[in-house]
Amino acid sequence: MTATQYTVRAKTKINTLAEGRDWATNVLPDIMFAKKYNYDGHEFGPVRRPNKTYELFWYPKTMTLALELISLLDKAKQEASLEVLQ
Repeated sequence: MTATQYTVRAKTKINTLAEGRDWATNVLPDIMFAKKYNYDGHEFGPVRRPNKTYELFWYPKTMTLALELISLLDKAKQEASLEVLQ
């Protein structure tokens, strides 16, 4: 039996990597980066093209934590997605 995997993603459009870092640091609440939500990093791109994005990834261990994180993103007026793999 395999464990269910939850992935929460938040994305914003940016022009530079620095803008993405500023968004993550200054717009998103610090609580979103608490260990319990299992923040895993970011992705930036596509490089050398307009309309770049900065995307953050979390891998919460439970659906409850995933929904808490989605709620925090919603309160911060950020779009988010949740993937559930079983």
